[in-house]
Amino acid sequence: MLLVLVLAGCATASVPKRMPTEAETRDAYFNTPVITDDSGRAVKLGITRAGLFRLFEGRATIAYRRGARECVVYPIIGTQRWDAHGVPVAAEWEFCFDGENRLVAKRRLPIGS
Repeated sequence: MLLVLVLAGCATASVPKRMPTEAETRDAYFNTPVITDDSGRAVKLGITRAGLFRLFEGRATIAYRRGARECVVYPIIGTQRWDAHGVPVAAEWEFCFDGENRLVAKRRLPIGS
């Protein structure tokens, strides 16, 4: 019995053989919209945070500070994969805002950044 419990604790998550769907990726990013690479590339510096959220028809839920800037990420459709734990991950567009909520920097992050 003890051997079964020990082996069960060492089991790894099953990773599907198919690509994660857009819905699964959105769910993994806490309901953040999944965007196209071209739409991320087309965003102009100076747009407001509210303007970006309107443009992508939804708020980016993952936000963090990078120095004095507040940054958010949007996953990129078509780049999603499963990580080792069976969770969808994707390349991302990172958008960083200044204290006046204006976009001052953006960059494309590879999967696993």
